[in-house]
Amino acid sequence: MTVFNPHNTKFPPPHLNITKLLVADDGANKTGFETRAKAKAERQRRVKMLRKHGSREAIAVANRIGGCNPSSPCLSPACPVCMGRTRIWLFEQMATIWPIDSPSTLNNLKAVTLIHEDWRVPAGKLHTISAKQMIDQLRQQLRRAGAGFTTVIAAIHGDFDDDNNFWRLHFHLIVDGLTPDAEKTLRNKHYKRTSMIYRPIKVQAIRNPVSQYSYIMKSYWPQKNRYWDNSGSVRNRGSRIREPCHSEYLSWLNDIGLTDQLFFMGLRRRGNELRLTALSS
Repeated sequence: MTVFNPHNTKFPPPHLNITKLLVADDGANKTGFETRAKAKAERQRRVKMLRKHGSREAIAVANRIGGCNPSSPCLSPACPVCMGRTRIWLFEQMATIWPIDSPSTLNNLKAVTLIHEDWRVPAGKLHTISAKQMIDQLRQQLRRAGAGFTTVIAAIHGDFDDDNNFWRLHFHLIVDGLTPDAEKTLRNKHYKRTSMIYRPIKVQAIRNPVSQYSYIMKSYWPQKNRYWDNSGSVRNRGSRIREPCHSEYLSWLNDIGLTDQLFFMGLRRRGNELRLTALSS
Protein backbone atom coordinates (compact mmCIF):
# COMPACT_ATOMS: atom_id res chain seq x y z
CA MET A 1 0.00 0.00 0.00
CA THR A 2 1.28 3.47 -0.86
CA VAL A 3 2.39 5.86 1.88
CA PHE A 4 -0.56 7.96 2.97
CA ASN A 5 -0.19 11.68 2.37
CA PRO A 6 -3.11 13.66 3.85
CA HIS A 7 -1.99 16.79 2.02
CA ASN A 8 -2.91 15.10 -1.26
CA THR A 9 -6.53 14.62 -0.19
CA LYS A 10 -9.24 17.06 -1.13
CA PHE A 11 -10.34 19.42 1.62
CA PRO A 12 -13.77 18.25 2.83
CA PRO A 13 -17.02 20.12 2.20
CA PRO A 14 -18.36 22.21 5.13
CA HIS A 15 -20.74 19.53 6.46
CA LEU A 16 -17.80 17.09 6.75
CA ASN A 17 -15.13 19.61 7.74
CA ILE A 18 -14.07 19.23 11.37
CA THR A 19 -12.36 22.63 11.35
CA LYS A 20 -15.78 24.21 10.76
CA LEU A 21 -17.83 21.86 12.94
CA LEU A 22 -15.67 21.63 16.07
CA VAL A 23 -16.12 25.04 17.66
CA ALA A 24 -15.03 26.25 21.07
CA ASP A 25 -17.52 25.92 23.92
CA ASP A 26 -17.59 25.90 27.70
CA GLY A 27 -17.57 22.12 27.97
CA ALA A 28 -14.89 19.55 27.12
CA ASN A 29 -14.06 21.31 23.85
CA LYS A 30 -12.64 24.60 25.07
CA THR A 31 -10.57 25.66 22.06
CA GLY A 32 -12.12 24.16 18.94
CA PHE A 33 -10.04 22.47 16.27
CA GLU A 34 -6.47 23.75 16.19
CA THR A 35 -5.78 26.26 13.41
CA ARG A 36 -2.94 25.73 10.97
CA ALA A 37 -1.18 28.75 12.49
CA LYS A 38 -1.31 27.20 15.95
CA ALA A 39 -0.11 23.85 14.58
CA LYS A 40 2.86 25.53 12.90
CA ALA A 41 3.71 27.42 16.10
CA GLU A 42 3.55 24.17 18.05
CA ARG A 43 5.82 22.51 15.50
CA GLN A 44 8.43 25.23 15.92
CA ARG A 45 8.23 24.85 19.69
CA ARG A 46 8.80 21.13 19.37
CA VAL A 47 11.77 21.66 17.08
CA LYS A 48 13.32 24.03 19.62
CA MET A 49 12.78 21.60 22.49
CA LEU A 50 14.11 18.64 20.50
CA ARG A 51 17.28 20.50 19.55
CA LYS A 52 17.77 21.57 23.15
CA HIS A 53 17.44 17.96 24.27
CA GLY A 54 20.24 17.15 21.84
CA SER A 55 20.14 13.36 21.55
CA ARG A 56 20.72 11.83 18.15
CA GLU A 57 17.11 10.67 17.97
CA ALA A 58 15.76 14.07 19.02
CA ILE A 59 17.89 15.91 16.45
CA ALA A 60 16.65 13.53 13.73
CA VAL A 61 13.03 14.33 14.62
CA ALA A 62 13.78 18.07 14.76
CA ASN A 63 15.39 17.98 11.32
CA ARG A 64 12.51 16.04 9.81
CA ILE A 65 9.59 18.08 11.15
CA GLY A 66 11.55 21.34 10.97
CA GLY A 67 11.94 20.85 7.23
CA CYS A 68 8.26 20.16 6.67
CA ASN A 69 6.70 22.44 4.05
CA PRO A 70 3.71 22.35 1.66
CA SER A 71 5.75 21.16 -1.31
CA SER A 72 7.53 18.45 0.71
CA PRO A 73 5.56 17.49 3.85
CA CYS A 74 7.42 15.43 6.43
CA LEU A 75 4.46 13.03 7.03
CA SER A 76 5.64 12.42 10.59
CA PRO A 77 3.11 11.80 13.38
CA ALA A 78 5.38 14.02 15.48
CA CYS A 79 4.42 16.96 13.26
CA PRO A 80 1.23 18.70 14.44
CA VAL A 81 0.60 20.11 10.95
CA CYS A 82 0.67 16.68 9.26
CA MET A 83 -1.28 15.15 12.14
CA GLY A 84 -3.87 17.91 11.97
CA ARG A 85 -4.39 17.32 8.27
CA THR A 86 -4.72 13.57 8.93
CA ARG A 87 -7.37 14.27 11.57
CA ILE A 88 -9.31 16.38 9.06
CA TRP A 89 -9.22 13.49 6.59
CA LEU A 90 -10.18 10.89 9.21
CA PHE A 91 -13.17 12.87 10.45
CA GLU A 92 -14.48 13.23 6.91
CA GLN A 93 -14.21 9.48 6.40
CA MET A 94 -15.93 8.72 9.70
CA ALA A 95 -18.74 11.20 9.09
CA THR A 96 -19.26 9.72 5.61
CA ILE A 97 -19.52 6.16 6.95
CA TRP A 98 -21.49 7.18 10.06
CA PRO A 99 -23.37 10.42 9.25
CA ILE A 100 -23.48 12.76 12.23
CA ASP A 101 -27.08 13.77 11.45
CA SER A 102 -28.46 10.20 11.41
CA PRO A 103 -29.91 9.23 14.83
CA SER A 104 -30.50 5.64 13.74
CA THR A 105 -26.81 5.32 12.82
CA LEU A 106 -25.53 7.02 15.97
CA ASN A 107 -27.71 4.81 18.19
CA ASN A 108 -25.68 1.78 17.10
CA LEU A 109 -22.32 3.39 17.90
CA LYS A 110 -20.26 3.45 21.08
CA ALA A 111 -17.24 5.55 21.98
CA VAL A 112 -14.75 3.34 23.79
CA THR A 113 -11.42 3.89 25.51
CA LEU A 114 -9.24 0.84 26.25
CA ILE A 115 -6.14 0.85 28.48
CA HIS A 116 -4.33 -2.47 28.90
CA GLU A 117 -1.71 -3.28 31.51
CA ASP A 118 0.62 -4.46 28.72
CA TRP A 119 0.62 -0.91 27.32
CA ARG A 120 1.98 0.68 30.51
CA VAL A 121 5.74 1.15 30.26
CA PRO A 122 8.30 3.05 32.36
CA ALA A 123 9.77 6.36 31.24
CA GLY A 124 12.75 5.71 28.98
CA LYS A 125 11.29 2.41 27.74
CA LEU A 126 8.67 3.63 25.27
CA HIS A 127 10.70 2.09 22.43
CA THR A 128 9.97 -1.38 23.85
CA ILE A 129 6.33 -1.22 22.77
CA SER A 130 5.27 -1.15 19.13
CA ALA A 131 2.15 0.20 17.49
CA LYS A 132 1.84 -2.98 15.42
CA GLN A 133 1.89 -5.19 18.51
CA MET A 134 -0.80 -3.06 20.14
CA ILE A 135 -3.00 -3.23 17.05
CA ASP A 136 -2.56 -7.00 16.69
CA GLN A 137 -3.38 -7.49 20.37
CA LEU A 138 -6.51 -5.35 20.15
CA ARG A 139 -7.74 -7.24 17.09
CA GLN A 140 -7.32 -10.58 18.87
CA GLN A 141 -9.08 -9.29 21.99
CA LEU A 142 -12.07 -8.02 20.02
CA ARG A 143 -12.40 -11.31 18.16
CA ARG A 144 -12.09 -13.40 21.32
CA ALA A 145 -14.71 -11.22 22.99
CA GLY A 146 -17.16 -11.93 20.17
CA ALA A 147 -16.78 -8.50 18.60
CA GLY A 148 -15.23 -9.73 15.37
CA PHE A 149 -18.27 -8.65 13.38
CA THR A 150 -18.21 -5.07 14.57
CA THR A 151 -17.01 -2.11 12.53
CA VAL A 152 -14.28 -0.17 14.30
CA ILE A 153 -12.18 2.93 13.74
CA ALA A 154 -9.59 3.54 16.43
CA ALA A 155 -6.27 5.25 17.07
CA ILE A 156 -3.42 4.92 19.53
CA HIS A 157 -2.96 7.71 22.02
CA GLY A 158 -0.77 8.08 25.08
CA ASP A 159 -0.19 10.10 28.19
CA PHE A 160 2.58 10.31 30.75
CA ASP A 161 1.81 9.63 34.42
CA ASP A 162 4.30 11.98 36.03
CA ASP A 163 3.45 10.88 39.57
CA ASN A 164 4.44 7.27 38.83
CA ASN A 165 6.90 7.93 35.99
CA PHE A 166 5.36 5.71 33.33
CA TRP A 167 3.70 5.89 29.94
CA ARG A 168 0.10 4.83 29.57
CA LEU A 169 -0.74 4.02 25.96
CA HIS A 170 -4.34 3.32 25.00
CA PHE A 171 -6.88 3.22 22.19
CA HIS A 172 -9.80 5.52 21.50
CA LEU A 173 -12.42 3.73 19.40
CA ILE A 174 -15.74 4.29 17.68
CA VAL A 175 -17.47 0.91 17.49
CA ASP A 176 -20.54 -0.01 15.44
CA GLY A 177 -22.38 -3.06 16.74
CA LEU A 178 -20.76 -3.70 20.13
CA THR A 179 -23.07 -6.11 21.97
CA PRO A 180 -23.54 -6.17 25.77
CA ASP A 181 -22.03 -9.67 25.89
CA ALA A 182 -18.92 -8.57 23.98
CA GLU A 183 -18.53 -5.54 26.23
CA LYS A 184 -18.88 -7.73 29.32
CA THR A 185 -16.21 -10.13 28.04
CA LEU A 186 -13.83 -7.26 27.32
CA ARG A 187 -14.32 -5.98 30.88
CA ASN A 188 -14.04 -9.32 32.64
CA LYS A 189 -11.34 -11.00 30.60
CA HIS A 190 -9.13 -8.49 28.81
CA TYR A 191 -9.45 -5.12 30.55
CA LYS A 192 -9.41 -5.71 34.29
CA ARG A 193 -8.73 -2.97 36.82
CA THR A 194 -5.24 -3.02 38.33
CA SER A 195 -3.49 -1.01 41.03
CA MET A 196 -2.07 1.30 38.36
CA ILE A 197 -4.97 1.35 35.88
CA TYR A 198 -8.14 2.28 37.68
CA ARG A 199 -10.45 2.50 34.66
CA PRO A 200 -9.18 0.21 31.88
CA ILE A 201 -12.37 0.40 29.80
CA LYS A 202 -14.82 3.22 29.27
CA VAL A 203 -17.89 2.90 27.03
CA GLN A 204 -20.15 5.82 26.15
CA ALA A 205 -23.11 6.42 23.88
CA ILE A 206 -22.64 8.86 21.01
CA ARG A 207 -24.27 12.11 22.09
CA ASN A 208 -21.93 14.62 20.47
CA PRO A 209 -20.59 12.94 17.31
CA VAL A 210 -18.46 15.89 16.21
CA SER A 211 -16.55 15.98 19.46
CA GLN A 212 -16.45 12.21 19.96
CA TYR A 213 -15.32 11.43 16.40
CA SER A 214 -12.57 14.05 16.61
CA TYR A 215 -11.44 12.61 19.96
CA ILE A 216 -10.31 9.37 18.29
CA MET A 217 -7.06 10.78 16.92
CA LYS A 218 -5.12 13.52 18.66
CA SER A 219 -2.05 15.58 17.82
CA TYR A 220 -0.82 15.91 21.41
CA TRP A 221 0.04 13.60 24.28
CA PRO A 222 -0.38 15.18 27.74
CA GLN A 223 1.37 14.76 31.05
CA LYS A 224 -0.99 13.90 33.92
CA ASN A 225 -0.53 14.92 37.53
CA ARG A 226 -3.00 14.14 40.30
CA TYR A 227 -4.29 16.72 42.73
CA TRP A 228 -7.10 17.07 45.24
CA ASP A 229 -9.78 19.68 44.69
CA ASN A 230 -11.57 21.64 47.41
CA SER A 231 -14.08 18.84 47.93
CA GLY A 232 -11.32 16.28 48.49
CA SER A 233 -11.85 14.54 45.16
CA VAL A 234 -8.85 13.35 43.17
CA ARG A 235 -8.42 15.13 39.82
CA ASN A 236 -5.94 14.96 36.96
CA ARG A 237 -4.22 18.06 35.64
CA GLY A 238 -2.93 17.93 32.08
CA SER A 239 0.18 19.77 30.91
CA ARG A 240 3.02 19.52 28.40
CA ILE A 241 5.17 16.44 28.93
CA ARG A 242 8.46 17.26 30.63
CA GLU A 243 11.84 16.47 29.14
CA PRO A 244 13.42 14.05 28.45
CA CYS A 245 10.04 12.31 28.07
CA HIS A 246 8.75 14.93 25.63
CA SER A 247 11.49 14.04 23.14
CA GLU A 248 11.01 10.34 23.87
CA TYR A 249 7.38 10.29 22.78
CA LEU A 250 8.02 12.44 19.70
CA SER A 251 10.81 10.05 18.68
CA TRP A 252 8.45 7.09 19.13
CA LEU A 253 5.82 8.74 16.94
CA ASN A 254 8.42 9.69 14.35
CA ASP A 255 9.33 6.03 13.87
CA ILE A 256 5.83 5.11 12.62
CA GLY A 257 3.65 6.33 9.76
CA LEU A 258 0.62 8.57 10.04
CA THR A 259 -1.77 5.65 9.51
CA ASP A 260 0.29 3.12 11.49
CA GLN A 261 -1.37 4.38 14.66
CA LEU A 262 -4.84 3.70 13.21
CA PHE A 263 -6.84 0.51 13.72
CA PHE A 264 -9.66 -0.60 11.41
CA MET A 265 -12.03 -3.54 11.66
CA GLY A 266 -14.62 -4.08 8.96
CA LEU A 267 -12.96 -1.32 6.93
CA ARG A 268 -9.94 -0.91 4.73
CA ARG A 269 -8.12 2.11 3.40
CA ARG A 270 -8.00 2.15 -0.39
CA GLY A 271 -6.06 5.16 -1.54
CA ASN A 272 -7.54 8.14 0.24
CA GLU A 273 -10.83 6.49 1.19
CA LEU A 274 -12.03 4.15 3.91
CA ARG A 275 -14.34 1.48 2.55
CA LEU A 276 -16.47 -1.09 4.31
CA THR A 277 -15.35 -4.69 3.81
CA ALA A 278 -16.90 -8.08 4.43
CA LEU A 279 -16.57 -8.75 8.15
CA SER A 280 -15.14 -11.93 9.55
CA SER A 281 -14.86 -13.29 13.05
